[in-house]
Amino acid sequence: MRADLNGTSFSGANLGGANLKEAENWSTEQLSSALLCKTKLPEGANLDSDRDCKDWIFQKIELRN
Repeated sequence: MRADLNGTSFSGANLGGANLKEAENWSTEQLSSALLCKTKLPEGANLDSDRDCKDWIFQKIELRN
């Protein structure tokens, strides 16, 4: 199933572990405002899918698991 991300705001959203491989109508600007860690990005996304793994929120999540 494909998700249409047109107009979706990800500002500050935690997309850690999210699978966006099949997402459509997204922009780099949209995704760059989200927290990314172990995120599966759509083809063509020029972002580091583990960019925010060192962020404190992801460290806390890892400690719980």
